[in-house]
Amino acid sequence: MHKHNPLLPIVLLSLTALSLPAASQDHRFDVEARVLVLLGNGEPANDMPGFGLAGHWQVRENWYVGAAVDQVSFDFERPYEIIGLTSTEEIDAGNEFTRVSAWVERRYPLSGPWHWFWTAGAGWASLDAGDARGFTTSGSAYDIVTEADDELHLMLSAGARWRPTRNLAVGLAAHLERHEVSYVVTDRVSGATGKVGSQTPLGFSVGVQWSF
Repeated sequence: MHKHNPLLPIVLLSLTALSLPAASQDHRFDVEARVLVLLGNGEPANDMPGFGLAGHWQVRENWYVGAAVDQVSFDFERPYEIIGLTSTEEIDAGNEFTRVSAWVERRYPLSGPWHWFWTAGAGWASLDAGDARGFTTSGSAYDIVTEADDELHLMLSAGARWRPTRNLAVGLAAHLERHEVSYVVTDRVSGATGKVGSQTPLGFSVGVQWSF
């Protein structure tokens, strides 16, 4: 199976930002704690809530390079349906991923304490997949395990921040992501298998930022 290089998008983003016009702003670095919610199509997940810690470095005027670590948990919805089984009760598998990401950010100052921004970047996620056990409507047991490769995530966002003080800002952003997913779902009892491919979740985040 073809493997993506997780460092390539980050290197390209950094080189792009460093080629932009020179900066002249007060804040050179900030950190942000954020809550993130992504919404999928149900295969493998409907909603994926998480939290993360991000940093932004100013490289040119109104241009920043950002990086973050996010922890996201979600239910793999009805994994038995992927391999064509029917269950006597609805059972989901508990999954979570840890993602390291980087992006280029452009900020647009407005009058007063507001500015809006957009970002474009990529991330690399490592998945911890849970099992699902139960009984089919025909009376046989199932015991489902999921094997998953690391995932490449392509990410866009846009939002606004409000800065009530010189160092503190509160932001809200909308997100569009493309997750290159490869799940292989196997029932240990029957040996039946199925696959889950890529998804394109939408979402939003709320963050509190402190500038230095």
